[in-house]
Amino acid sequence: MRILIISKADSFGGGASAVASHLNSLINDSGTHSSLHLNLWRGGWAPNSELMYRKSFPIISILRKFEARLGFVDILPLELFSIVRFYMKFKPDVIHFHDLSSAVSPITLKILAKFVPVVFTMHDVSPVTGGCLYPLNCETFSTGCGSCPQLGLWPLVTRRDRTKWLKKVRLKVLFSQNLFLITPSKWLANVVEDQLEHKKKITVISNGVTKSSISPVLINPEDFIINDLNLAYKTPTILLNYSDTNDERKGFQQSVEILNLLHDKGAEFQIIVLGSAGTPSLLRLPKVPIFVAGYISSKTEKMKLVSASDALLFTSKADNQPLTVLEALVEGLVVFGFEVGGLTEMNGLVDGIMLSKLNDVDDVVTKLNDFFLNQDLLERKVERGAKAEVIFGEYQFLKKHISHYTKVLNED
Repeated sequence: MRILIISKADSFGGGASAVASHLNSLINDSGTHSSLHLNLWRGGWAPNSELMYRKSFPIISILRKFEARLGFVDILPLELFSIVRFYMKFKPDVIHFHDLSSAVSPITLKILAKFVPVVFTMHDVSPVTGGCLYPLNCETFSTGCGSCPQLGLWPLVTRRDRTKWLKKVRLKVLFSQNLFLITPSKWLANVVEDQLEHKKKITVISNGVTKSSISPVLINPEDFIINDLNLAYKTPTILLNYSDTNDERKGFQQSVEILNLLHDKGAEFQIIVLGSAGTPSLLRLPKVPIFVAGYISSKTEKMKLVSASDALLFTSKADNQPLTVLEALVEGLVVFGFEVGGLTEMNGLVDGIMLSKLNDVDDVVTKLNDFFLNQDLLERKVERGAKAEVIFGEYQFLKKHISHYTKVLNED
């Protein structure tokens, strides 16, 4: 069996692209042939991977901007020739798409599905919207889109509102014969099935991470925390991970509010900050010990910092099944945040999830404060991580994908 995986970017291109890159590596390591076809390279090169465009990339970028200016965001199948060329070279049995926004037209999937089984993993709601990743509290999403409140925001970088028409095109593509749909969460599967009026089956395969591959064992955690991070050993440590503190959906303002309220209660804690939070954002955090790591490209170095933490504060207002949360869970951290999207179904599934109603910052503060005072919970990291790894480990992730590819080929 030969699998061709198509994704917007490499493992540095965001969660969905990281999932695609990880899957490609696992498939190859298992002895099955897989190749990764990328729109962008950001430094996370992997074996058996190739760029969609080389010299033609500037021309493709200009054409993408032109179609967006007219309101036809991501609609022209500009990448089709490149994918066909690679298909002829690699001769895959299945083509598996991830992370389409700004990189791949949904029409490309419809065309290719006429000739080869196509699998499409949907990592957000965009395949059934007019282009936004998450409709949030949009009133027109359920009635067919139009008058889009997210016009001008990535990936809908346009002033012309054609979202009603774009949504119709996207939904029509999903009904294509020989196109098989996957979501990482039951929540997203339900959203998609509702939009498709339950006329197409969705397969749920959780994202996968593995402690043994993403985290070195901290042989001397006390030395690392005290000498490398300049923090106190045994003081409860909260992890923040933000790539964009200005994105309202990511909820950085809520994290700031929660941490300041927690500090005002007299709770003793310290903070590790991962990601691209700038100085103005950091100045809004409470005056407690803090280690600012910034953006870290090395997964090994990043996971050292995750391992050194006790809790992840993740206050996103809309999300599916973020790798940030899964990586924290398999390290035994307790995740605090809101009951949104795919996070809600994790409540009760693993021990390390403590969620509150959306925007209920007071309840998050109470749960964090109680957690700090519960020494037993603080010391059960290894046990929590082991349980989470059984559910979200890469073994199940790979096994379910191979099984799905086999089923797809048998149906073809």
